Amino acid sequence: MSAPVLTLACAASELDDLWPAAICLSLVTGRAFRLESPPDAPPLVPRAWHLALARAACELGDAPVGEALAFPADGKGRAARARELHLDVGALGTCSALGWLIPPLSLAGGGALHLRGATHPAAGASVETASLWWPTVLGAFGRRLSVRLQRASFAPQLGGALVAEVPPEDSSPPALVELQRRGTLHEVRITSVVAGAQAVRADRQRQGALTLLRERGIQAEAAARALPSDAALGGAVWIQAQFEHSTAVFSAVAAPGEAPEATGARAAAQLVAFLASPGATDPDTAAQLLLWGALLADGRLGRSEPGTTEVQAPGSDPALRAIARAAEAFLQVTATVDEDGRCRVAPRPR
Repeated sequence: MSAPVLTLACAASELDDLWPAAICLSLVTGRAFRLESPPDAPPLVPRAWHLALARAACELGDAPVGEALAFPADGKGRAARARELHLDVGALGTCSALGWLIPPLSLAGGGALHLRGATHPAAGASVETASLWWPTVLGAFGRRLSVRLQRASFAPQLGGALVAEVPPEDSSPPALVELQRRGTLHEVRITSVVAGAQAVRADRQRQGALTLLRERGIQAEAAARALPSDAALGGAVWIQAQFEHSTAVFSAVAAPGEAPEATGARAAAQLVAFLASPGATDPDTAAQLLLWGALLADGRLGRSEPGTTEVQAPGSDPALRAIARAAEAFLQVTATVDEDGRCRVAPRPR
């Protein structure tokens, strides 16, 4: 007999963070769930990207499409299956979708995702983060990932495409994943990317990031390159900061009408703000570590003692709290996020 549908109370302010975390863990555990607004609160209203993630999850788990805030629609839980899929994730963004779909696909035995949508969304991870940094993050848990850009698309455009390949795993999981101190800043690398032949924009974005960092006494290496794209416009800046004990990544996508220098400066300002925080890594990486740490603690990655993950985020944000809450609802783990951003997930005593 399948487990009963898991009901999670969700305020409107929590929907953006709790919905994807619950979708991911539903596909891992095969348990159905639904989100309900608290008594006397307005009903939850899903947005386009919520629906896009639900459609993608239905494909991955062979589930029927239906009521937006219940998954699966028929109340019968389904875990993901190893497979190769072509998905249009639209407003969700290709890399945001990867962050939630890769864990269940990896645990199902691997496969490939061909995703269409924005490869450089206005918020969240860009394709540079997914291809250059996430493989290292997953490697900390004994997992592998390869992401290849086919065609770039900068928000609000949705015409990008990438391929993510998740091979079957045979490695042993770690006993402890710990990232609590960043240490001394060793190196900063700036990558300015643009759609097609926009060499001037690429250089101005690069210069905007370099100028702000130099004003703060931070030296950096910078490169600029054009990406294959069907669009004539669009650009972004990606920054990787290598510390003594950790790495942090930041990005900014050019807003409509924004000066290229301003795009670069926005990316650089994120690094400057991070340096004033206690964080050992950036918020998106901390969220990935907490999510995979929950799977480790529940034994989903294989036997591991004590199977604990500890990470210091820049601060406590809604995404981290949502992952912790969903983890405790779907898995046999204890997950905490302190006000200063200290995160810990460990097996629940049985």
